[in-house]
Amino acid sequence: MSGKQSTFKSFPFCATISMANTNSPSQGNWEEDELENPIGHTKWVLNSLTSVLTVRCAVEITEGQDAPWHYFHPVIAFVVLLDGIVSIPSRAFRSCLMLRSVQFPSSVTSIGETAFAWCESLEETAIPESVEFIEKSAFYGCRFSSIKIPRSVASFGGNPFAECYELEVIDVSENPNFVFIDGVLMDREMTQIICCCHSKSGDYSIPNTITTICAKAFQQCKLHSITIPGSVREIGDEAFFCCYGLTSVVIPDSVTSIGKEAFLGCDRLESVKLSDSITVIRYGTFFGCRRLSSITIPNSVRKICKEAFNSCERLTSITIPDSIEEIERDAFYCCHGLTSIVISQDTGPLSKKKNPWYRRLFKPK
Repeated sequence: MSGKQSTFKSFPFCATISMANTNSPSQGNWEEDELENPIGHTKWVLNSLTSVLTVRCAVEITEGQDAPWHYFHPVIAFVVLLDGIVSIPSRAFRSCLMLRSVQFPSSVTSIGETAFAWCESLEETAIPESVEFIEKSAFYGCRFSSIKIPRSVASFGGNPFAECYELEVIDVSENPNFVFIDGVLMDREMTQIICCCHSKSGDYSIPNTITTICAKAFQQCKLHSITIPGSVREIGDEAFFCCYGLTSVVIPDSVTSIGKEAFLGCDRLESVKLSDSITVIRYGTFFGCRRLSSITIPNSVRKICKEAFNSCERLTSITIPDSIEEIERDAFYCCHGLTSIVISQDTGPLSKKKNPWYRRLFKPK
């Protein structure tokens, strides 16, 4: 392989160590000067014979970038994290499709977003008793059928198990902070819905104690209908992302915030009743809701963000209320069925007589 020697991808499997027993994953005995590692990644080593990646100390990963060992992700089967590592950063082992086992140290306290996303061979994992926080999508797309949450875990940053299609049991029997009831993970006081297992189908009524539906909580669930009680105040980002079975949703007036892409891809959703308390319809909220034929924008809304209704192909008419102060670009892009647009204001910031916003929003077929 050729290329500049200062870049990681220019080197083949050079971070290799020798082990006494190559038949089973092991930390092994090695000396640093035995390593052929010309790019200086002394914080981690990969044994290409046993497919064991050993991470020796904290490795910084720039936001939006992959881990320095990501180039080798197709062959990493075992990960050993040495003691002293406190946090597993976002995207650390993303797309390590062959990863089967992770050895955690007792020093780890947090697991970052998409840290183990798409690790499809990771059929089981033991989260250590030291972990206190797990970010949303930490185990996105993994295939284990059950997982145990140790008593040390105090909070989640959203659903860590989105699109874990085979997950049926979340064991919180030793954790006093959470409950798992009928396929739904909630905090102990039942004020937050964190995760709904993908296999849950039919109708579901959210308990009237719930105030927050966390990010990705119902992502790609098989529910046909959902009842949101008047106790709910916040619906998180991507909360009902690609819930293909939903046909209608009533969002009570208690809800003051709906996250971005909350109903993106709900392509059977035909009708939505929005809360009269929201002030913003965020980015991509109803993107791809192709069967959505009618929606009333409440007078509380001041802003409609970019692509909020993108590809709502059956939407035939829309009324822009007096409260609207800003509509971002492509808010109604590819709404091919849209034939009637009622604008209450003839003057002011949204006047189609004075500003080019109108031409930007409603692009031709």
